[in-house]
Amino acid sequence: MAQYTANGHLQGRTECLQSLGDILRMEQKCSQAREKLEDALAQFTINGDQQGRAGRLWSLGDILCMEHKYSEARDMLQEALALYTANGQGEGRMYCLQSLQKVETSLKRTH
Repeated sequence: MAQYTANGHLQGRTECLQSLGDILRMEQKCSQAREKLEDALAQFTINGDQQGRAGRLWSLGDILCMEHKYSEARDMLQEALALYTANGQGEGRMYCLQSLQKVETSLKRTH
């Protein structure tokens, strides 16, 4: 990642942040993952990359769900779902719907 930053290659840096964040998420290192993914999300937003943005919103929603922050997770996942739907990305839409179902089930258990 340092090489991409030094060379001014922001897309490469963003993709590294995304990958690192996803790896940390899978390792359940939530705060570290969130930091990387939020940075990647900001860069995807600046670049106007809606697909990258949707994917990072989904990952952040997944982390919030792991942290039992279901209302926040739902907001992130709904935003990701809207982007996937607007861009005709059926697979991403499917993953968001599955995650939203898990969130709704968890919310019902806590109330």
